[in-house]
Amino acid sequence: MRRRRNFTINPRSGVLRMLCMGTRLNGRRFCFFNPLLEITLGGTMNTNNQLVNAWIYLDEDEPGGTNYNSSDSCYQTLIRNNVYQPVDVLFICFVTTTPTNKSTVPVGNGSSYTIKMEDALHPEGLTNQDYMHNVIRDARKNNPDIKIAVTLNWGKSGNQISNIFSNSDYSSQQNADNFAANLMTYLKNYGLDGFDIDWESPISTQTTQEQFRLLVNAIGGQFKQETDKHYYLTLSPAEVGNLDATAVNENMDFVNLQLYSGFTSPDKFKGVTPELFAYGAKFESVSASQPAGYQTAQEAYQDNEKNYRYGIFTCWRLNSGNYEFEQTQQQLLYQLVFPTAATGQFHGDRMYGAGNQYLVPNQVVCSSEERFVLRYQSDGNLVIYDVQKNNKAIWATNTDGQAAWRTYMQSDGNFVVYSSEGHPIWASDTAGHPDSKIIMQDDGNLVIYDKNDRPIWASDT
Repeated sequence: MRRRRNFTINPRSGVLRMLCMGTRLNGRRFCFFNPLLEITLGGTMNTNNQLVNAWIYLDEDEPGGTNYNSSDSCYQTLIRNNVYQPVDVLFICFVTTTPTNKSTVPVGNGSSYTIKMEDALHPEGLTNQDYMHNVIRDARKNNPDIKIAVTLNWGKSGNQISNIFSNSDYSSQQNADNFAANLMTYLKNYGLDGFDIDWESPISTQTTQEQFRLLVNAIGGQFKQETDKHYYLTLSPAEVGNLDATAVNENMDFVNLQLYSGFTSPDKFKGVTPELFAYGAKFESVSASQPAGYQTAQEAYQDNEKNYRYGIFTCWRLNSGNYEFEQTQQQLLYQLVFPTAATGQFHGDRMYGAGNQYLVPNQVVCSSEERFVLRYQSDGNLVIYDVQKNNKAIWATNTDGQAAWRTYMQSDGNFVVYSSEGHPIWASDTAGHPDSKIIMQDDGNLVIYDKNDRPIWASDT
């Protein structure tokens, strides 16, 4: 998967210049649309490090009664629908701090603190620790470029940071240094890439500003010593209390502002370098009566464009009760930020169900001789055009007027058009034929073939 770290926007407006452009490889034409985006630029956007990130909360199983391995669980849809692919940094929630002992990482005698995954039991006896192992394994398999960090819990007693300084045999500085060293051991043990601090009450009130300064400086110093790779240190605040701006500026990679909290505003973070700010989006629903979510991807993107111009998004979250909506919005947001990213998409004159290959709006499948084009339009309609007859439309799903998202050749053999809310609005009704493929043929017929190359559906064109 391509990761664009230095993203620039071309502000020119224009029209679609070519119906199908590309090159040939192994005798096949690789086709794609190339519309020039009309974008109005305002303000200064942080374009040095474009990222689209997300949190995942391991305590919860959705739908209720499932566990990680259930085929219909929210964790399996992350894998099946390639949702880890549009995630740059995945924050696993939550860890807490604990005195070292014979079962912690690292082991110790209790004189210093480390972190551990919080305790929660799941169906069939699985734990959050099991879930963390599974998420790390599956996320990296689905997206080898993903970075995975853990987020420190803000709640409960709020003493997760202040406890680190509780050993009176050591100075405050030594307590902070000991924790930073233990944290690094933990991250390396599990192959993690960073540490995130969720900053809101009560942890923000139970931690003194001096403790915050010492700890962040110690962790930042530890991370800077590492030469094997970059370790991310991030802050995710809903409020300002007891923050030390200098420590933030000198050590944090970025600051995920919880802009959805209702009381988090950038102007309250006096002294923090604005270039560190990231847009905290929320796709989780506010209540059961509002299942569509607090925001859509489009709303978050437009709000950021209009009011903030931050280069980084971090989204809460991927796995609540409306996980289907959340996961869809994560994918949509990535498309908005990286409109040319090709995550799991097809190439050529055919799409394979085995890869869950899909079309995004304004993308096409070209017949090998380039006469017939299947186009997924931005109005939501899927249309076959005859190029030699002045691009005459010869077949359509008649799904225009629906906000477009993706058209999938699914692994179950079904060819499905989905709306922007993740709902199917048209299907070939060919489920039950795994490993099928769909081909835009040179005779103008769009045909689905099963794994034995028998036709099971056709557009009859």
